Amino acid sequence: ERLLKASENKQLSFLAGQFLTSGTISEEKYKLSLYNSSERFECLIKLLQNLHCEISRQEVVEGIPYGFFIEFEPTEEVKEMLERESLNKNKLARE
Repeated sequence: ERLLKASENKQLSFLAGQFLTSGTISEEKYKLSLYNSSERFECLIKLLQNLHCEISRQEVVEGIPYGFFIEFEPTEEVKEMLERESLNKNKLARE
């Protein structure tokens, strides 16, 4: 709840961190995969909506562990930030 009231810059920063740990880009599809994190799943849904991203799929898979999956189309601003952060992550991994 506090995150949704934070500045857009802080929201983008949170999304970038989450994407670096549990996100993928595949064939122009942006995906977040979470496990046993129902509160974070709900928070990310609201955050993506707040940042005007279009959510194309949200799914909860019951099991051990519970899986929470979000597929979304980012705005141009969010897309640029996520791609930049992904490139930085890959660059650091090679060093």
